[in-house]
Amino acid sequence: MTRQAKYALLLLAGVLALAVWLLWFRDGSAGPGGASKWGQGELEVSERAYYMNRIISAIDAARMSGWQAERASEGQGGDSAFVCLVIDTAGKQLWIESDGRVLPEYHTDLPPSMDWKLYRSTQDGTTQLPPFGRFRLPTHPDGRFVLEQVSLVGTRGRRESLYFSFGPDSGSDNYTQGSAWSAQSITWPSFPKQTADGEPSQSIIVSDADYEKAKAGLKAADSTPAESATLRENRAAWGRAEKRLYEGIESYISTKGLRLGILTLIHGPDYAAARAQLSASSGGLRNILRSGSGGSVWLNIDYLGNDVWYTRSAQLPQYPMPIPPRIDLEFLIPVAGQIAKEDIPALLAQGRRKREDVPPSSKWRVNLPNGDSIEFIGVCDRPSGGKPWWGPDGSPLGYAPYPSREGHDSPPGDVTAYEMAWRIHPAQGPESGTRVWFEGRSSSGRRQVYDRYGNLLREGLEAHDYVCDKSRTKTTLKIGVPGSNGEVSWATFKNISLVRGENQGFEVIEGGAGE
Repeated sequence: MTRQAKYALLLLAGVLALAVWLLWFRDGSAGPGGASKWGQGELEVSERAYYMNRIISAIDAARMSGWQAERASEGQGGDSAFVCLVIDTAGKQLWIESDGRVLPEYHTDLPPSMDWKLYRSTQDGTTQLPPFGRFRLPTHPDGRFVLEQVSLVGTRGRRESLYFSFGPDSGSDNYTQGSAWSAQSITWPSFPKQTADGEPSQSIIVSDADYEKAKAGLKAADSTPAESATLRENRAAWGRAEKRLYEGIESYISTKGLRLGILTLIHGPDYAAARAQLSASSGGLRNILRSGSGGSVWLNIDYLGNDVWYTRSAQLPQYPMPIPPRIDLEFLIPVAGQIAKEDIPALLAQGRRKREDVPPSSKWRVNLPNGDSIEFIGVCDRPSGGKPWWGPDGSPLGYAPYPSREGHDSPPGDVTAYEMAWRIHPAQGPESGTRVWFEGRSSSGRRQVYDRYGNLLREGLEAHDYVCDKSRTKTTLKIGVPGSNGEVSWATFKNISLVRGENQGFEVIEGGAGE
């Protein structure tokens, strides 16, 4: 073998070794790199997932607005604004309008590489609509049958399509979304050739005349519910990051020698964190060199500030027993540019600390005769998102027991609404059948509580809404927990302050049994 041939073989071996290192050993903790392939050719998995989620979220929000408008017309409170879903297929965008104002959190582009059209399906078949349309989505149409459905369809050549169908909700499954490899495989909505009892439902299509009539009666004041500065800042950070998070997850997965299959990404209640579920399979050189790994993966995502997000594998939140992550992933996603190499260790450490944060124990605790214990945590005005919590003695709590972003206002009239939280520590197994009694309530009810990633918390932490007269400054709460023998043990938290910063004579009364 000549010297030149030996050099050529050594060079080839070096190139192969470098390729193996890049595909196999590369850390990737700095986050995804390389140019995005979005908007080039067929949709990337993350690109498809992002646009589908944005479109579906807008349609769902428009339907919820229809429900709120119906409640307002029936005198049950709620937002009575004129809300409609607006679709512009020529401009390839979609948004929600409320009293003539565009809601930016629901404004989204449609995939630019696809051609988009609107269709209307009735008993008489399917016809194409103009490229611009406004739609209202009532939840209780007048007719018994759903007699109309609108479909938004995007196609790219003959090989790929996305479609979304929506109509008035009569209690049946009237909403579909999906994707197909060809437009010919789309199934158009169809309706029975029969007459509904009563008049057919009013069309969900808002005509220009109806829109102009509605504009004449639009509210002059901004009817958007008040929102805390913290929640507003979180929402803005999420708006900047959402698309990049989809891109970044797929980019990082590819650096680990895995191929992304399915991806869903959902923000948490206060927009400061998110969770993702994906499926990944092994492929490429890494799969040839060793047995690869794949399967379902859950990711918890935290905002670290300065437009940097920390991403880490999480347990599958299956109830009652979580499943450890099958693939261990940890990386950073910057919204723009790259993270300096010297900053990576500190940012990773910050993200790990955030995941390990444990709320402090409450000092207001009752030990029950049956061995259980209850710790009262705090009180907050409802809705609590971004607002300060206080203890039952009026002192600042210093943290929020759970994130909240509910946008509904306090009930109308001379009443005030609060949220209260406590934690039950059962001695044996999960508690069930807890009884709650509030003094001076006009209404109360248990609320579902989520962690910052949006996972439902099923055990321990409880939260209730409490509505009372505006003049009330304190209340008493009794909590009863049944034991294994069926006997109920009670704890009493007396004179809970409803005024932040003021002690109304709060005291804890040790639990008694059999009440």
